Amino acid sequence: MMQGLGGDISRIGPAMATALTTTLYGVLFANLFYLPIATKVERRVEERTILMNVIRDGILFIKDKTPPTIVMDKLKGYLPPRKWSSVSAK
Repeated sequence: MMQGLGGDISRIGPAMATALTTTLYGVLFANLFYLPIATKVERRVEERTILMNVIRDGILFIKDKTPPTIVMDKLKGYLPPRKWSSVSAK
């Protein structure tokens, strides 16, 4: 492979420096910008999926004429326990 580069070895140094610099920039951008953004987007997708499941289950319970107290208890299963106190029967 090195013989295929040509006879001038002095050109390899600057090209290697450029390659290492771009690799360094790629690693820095990935860890400082793209991974945190991807994590935030993934969290939002998970929250949206849970919300859609709650809406779907609520509609199915209403369609089946399930009593409201049972519907509320079953839908509370989607919430973390610390938020149960803020949801009250109306």
